Amino acid sequence: MQSKFGNQDFEILSEEIAYQGFHKIKRVKLKHRLYEGSWGEVIDREVSDKGSAACVVVYDPSTDSVCLVEQFRVATQTENYSPWSLEIVAGMIDKDAESPKQVVLRELVEEAGLVPSYVEKITSYWVSPGGSSARMHIYVALCDLCDAGGIYGLDDEHEDILAVVVPRESVHQSALADETSNAATLIGLQWLTMNRERMYHIWHAKYEQQE
Repeated sequence: MQSKFGNQDFEILSEEIAYQGFHKIKRVKLKHRLYEGSWGEVIDREVSDKGSAACVVVYDPSTDSVCLVEQFRVATQTENYSPWSLEIVAGMIDKDAESPKQVVLRELVEEAGLVPSYVEKITSYWVSPGGSSARMHIYVALCDLCDAGGIYGLDDEHEDILAVVVPRESVHQSALADETSNAATLIGLQWLTMNRERMYHIWHAKYEQQE
């Protein structure tokens, strides 16, 4: 469904950088139109402007397995959760003119040492629209995972990443049991479960063409 409101129905009155570090925080003063037709009062909001990202579910149809990566995530260090997070391959869109798909292809090599045979976009969504401008783009990549796994990451980005290959069914059940690390991983695994048969046919059709 498309909202009846658009860019003409809000006005940015002022915008400034409140903090600039690993994350950028903007302070925005604005007003927007109300559903009953009038304009609302001026409001102040802070927006996290770290940037958008792309991620990818890595799947091997021949073995019905997926490749996930585990790494340290500082924001998840709480009493009940480990700060080491098991998730799908992902990376920031932080290079000029780099598309989400190009990010996925780069991150597959950097985080898991993989070059896919097939890549398809799943969906995009706002990560946390109440306070962040970040958008997540999710893809699926078909790869031969027979020899996959190991330690990867870029030293200059302080990355220490463990790539692991696990059965699709077991990791999907873990995700449904509230053991998944983030929304993108859960969305990607759910999509894969619903589209597994189609991915299988795409995979084998490509091999048949090569014979």
